[in-house]
Amino acid sequence: ILGHDHPSALNRSLREIYDTTHVIVMDSDACPIAPDWMNEVDSLLEEHDAIVASDPRLFGMSHPCFMVLPGAAPTQLDFAEGLREVGLDTGRLVGLQLVRLGYKVHFARPAPAFDGYRGQTYLGNRVYHHGQGSFSSSSHPGHRGAYEPDLEQLFRRKLSEGDFCLSRAERRWLRLRSA
Repeated sequence: ILGHDHPSALNRSLREIYDTTHVIVMDSDACPIAPDWMNEVDSLLEEHDAIVASDPRLFGMSHPCFMVLPGAAPTQLDFAEGLREVGLDTGRLVGLQLVRLGYKVHFARPAPAFDGYRGQTYLGNRVYHHGQGSFSSSSHPGHRGAYEPDLEQLFRRKLSEGDFCLSRAERRWLRLRSA
């Protein structure tokens, strides 16, 4: 349905037995960008049982790019729920599933990264999610069509340099490119 096996891969990996208080789930194109990100996670877990990234486009839905799940919860979650029934993307109902299981969930709100041109940050700019970062290696026609090599090259360079700010010239180039 999606051209990838993301929900199935998450469900299979989270069926493992974890001997930890929490399990952290991150997309392959998500990463911590601030050294104190785990301190923020620990702080939020003082009042909550779980942390899930909010979907930047669908209010009330979760996004599997970043989740901190209670160690007992993963085997009870279904990252494919809603996919076949109503076409929801991977993990969009995991936050709701956690609430239904009785967990107190913190929905981390996204903030636009790179002046709104690419990606989101969570936890006060501590975790970055690039979004569709694996599309460049996909053979699925719909994914390949969404991949723009020159645009990705700019953001990959910025990411590798640890620079999350666009220069005036880069913003100008992006505006001209979109026009």
